[in-house]
Amino acid sequence: MAKSESSRRRRSGVELRELLERKYPMTLSPDPDGGFVVEFRDLPGCVTQAETVEDALRMADDAREAWIRVAYEHGDPVPPASADATYSGKLLVRMPKSLHRRLAERSRDDDVSQNQEVVRFISAGLEHPREKDPNTKRAKKTV
Repeated sequence: MAKSESSRRRRSGVELRELLERKYPMTLSPDPDGGFVVEFRDLPGCVTQAETVEDALRMADDAREAWIRVAYEHGDPVPPASADATYSGKLLVRMPKSLHRRLAERSRDDDVSQNQEVVRFISAGLEHPREKDPNTKRAKKTV
C-alpha cells in the first residue's frame, strides 16, 4: 500500500478490522439452474454460489471478507452496511383516494388512528412467509 494511502486510512479512522466487522445484509436466492446464490447489495459484484443453502451461507462470509480486503488494499471506498442505517419510524405513503377512504373507515370502526391501523396491517403482512411475486424476477430472502 502506498504511504499516502496508509496515511489516509489512518486519518479516516477506519481500519481493515473495523471494515471486516461490519454486518452487511445478504440476499439468498435459488438459482434457476440449481443451487443458491448469495449477493451483498451494499458491495457491488460481491456474489457467491453453492449447491446447498448451508454451503452458500458459509461461502458468503468468505466472499464478503475478500471483497472488503481487495477494496481496502486498492484504496477503494468500502460502503457502510445498510443494516447499520438508522430508521426514523416515519414513512410517507401515497395511495388511491378510495383506499385512503377504506382505511379511514376501518380505523374509525376499530377506534384506532389511521397510523395504528397501517402499522397493524404491515406487521401482519410481514409475518407471513414471502411467496413468489409474479411482478418480481425471483423470490428472495434477506438474511
